[in-house]
Amino acid sequence: MSTGEQGRGRDWAIQHIPVDEDGARFTLDKLKPFRLAALQHDPDAFGSDYAREVAFTDEVWLSRLHNPLAKTFVAVSPTTADPRGEQGIVASTTVFGPLPSTAEDLHFMEQSGLSAPWSLPVYHVTGVYTNPESRGRGIAKAVMGAALEDLQATLQRADAGHEAGKPAAVIRVDVYAHNMAAHGLYSAAGFSEVESRNEARESSEPGRRILSMFRLLLA
Repeated sequence: MSTGEQGRGRDWAIQHIPVDEDGARFTLDKLKPFRLAALQHDPDAFGSDYAREVAFTDEVWLSRLHNPLAKTFVAVSPTTADPRGEQGIVASTTVFGPLPSTAEDLHFMEQSGLSAPWSLPVYHVTGVYTNPESRGRGIAKAVMGAALEDLQATLQRADAGHEAGKPAAVIRVDVYAHNMAAHGLYSAAGFSEVESRNEARESSEPGRRILSMFRLLLA
C-alpha cells in the first residue's frame, strides 16, 4: 500500500491503492467488505446496491482496481483492525478520468469564463463515503483533499510547461440533492453548482434527485 497523509495525533492515514499484488489483496480483503458494508448500512448514499455487488466475482472487483482511468484513495485506521491486527478502511473515494466532456461539463467551463473551444480534461470524483463511527473527524475532507492534490500533481507532471495558476482540469462530483452533509463537504472543497443549466435531475430511482457540482483544478 502507498502511504500518504497522516497528521499528528491522528489514528488514521490516507493511502491510495496501488495496482499491484498488494493492491489486489487489499482490494479483496479490505475494500470489498468495506464497500459491501457501506451498501448495507447506507443504501441511499449510492447509485448501486448490495444485492448487485455482493454477487460480483473477485474478477469484477479486481477489474475496478485495474481500470486505467481510476485511482482509489482510502483512509485506514488501526481502530478498525481485524483479528490479525491489520488496519481497516474508514473512508474511500475514487477519481476517474480523463473522461469525455458532457454538456454540463462544457457549460461549467463556459460559465467559468474559459475561452472556447473548451478542451480541459474532465475528471469525476465519486462521493466520499465514511463509515458512521468515523464521521465528524475531518476524514472525508482529508480523503477528498488527498485525491485532488494527487490529481494536480499528476497533471503537472504530464504537462510541465503548463503556466502555473492556469486552469488545468475540470473536476466533477455528483451528489444526491437530499444529502446536505455531502453537499456541504464538496462546497467547502471548492465545488459549486451551475444552476442555470444543471438543474437537479432524477436518478434511476423515483424521488432521488442528483446535483452535479464542479470546480477548476489549477496547475
